Amino acid sequence: MKMNHEMIQLKKYLGLQKQVFLKQQKVFSHSHKRELNLSIEKKGKGIIFLFGLLTMLGVYLPSLNAAPLDSNKLDSIRTMLVQSREVELEGLKTSIEKITNDPIPYLIAIADQTDLRVYVRTKAVALLSHYSDPSVTSYLETKIEDTQLHESIRKFSVKSYTESSYKKSPERVEEFLSQRANDSVIRKSIQSNLKTARENFNQADKKKNFKSNQNEQEFRKK
Repeated sequence: MKMNHEMIQLKKYLGLQKQVFLKQQKVFSHSHKRELNLSIEKKGKGIIFLFGLLTMLGVYLPSLNAAPLDSNKLDSIRTMLVQSREVELEGLKTSIEKITNDPIPYLIAIADQTDLRVYVRTKAVALLSHYSDPSVTSYLETKIEDTQLHESIRKFSVKSYTESSYKKSPERVEEFLSQRANDSVIRKSIQSNLKTARENFNQADKKKNFKSNQNEQEFRKK
């Protein structure tokens, strides 16, 4: 009987120890899970911060790395545009390219100079139509989108945008301008310039196909 009593007490003791052990495991598991969640949360915040930092660097580094404009060249080009009301764009382009072999940043700087007369700024925007560079495309898109900008600058931006970018990226131009087709300020400008750009593009395509067929016929004759 004594032996049975001791066995019962031992089983009770082991049962209590098992419950204590399971509770400790549960607490440990909960604590470990909480620490794991905090660790993941911290890493997540770190990744978001890093992504934001990289985005900011992506925006600001190009401008920081860009070579500063030559003030004498900028003054010369600006004076030329101020005095060029009756001068054709082709003549201006030729004259400006004698001053610098990279007119784009100078023209953009003048177009953004708010203390200048609007006709000077629109002249700079119009000259950008001669340069099918990605920086020009992106810049003109920002001007077209800017509803606070003078309407003449926005309209000239539409014109330069289609003339400089349609031949290279017709899908991009069509999509971008179609999203602004209901803008009352530039709607007519978009319609007329897209029409001209499409006609020029189709004519160039027909000439290309005609020349290709002509070359093929000459090759067959040989």
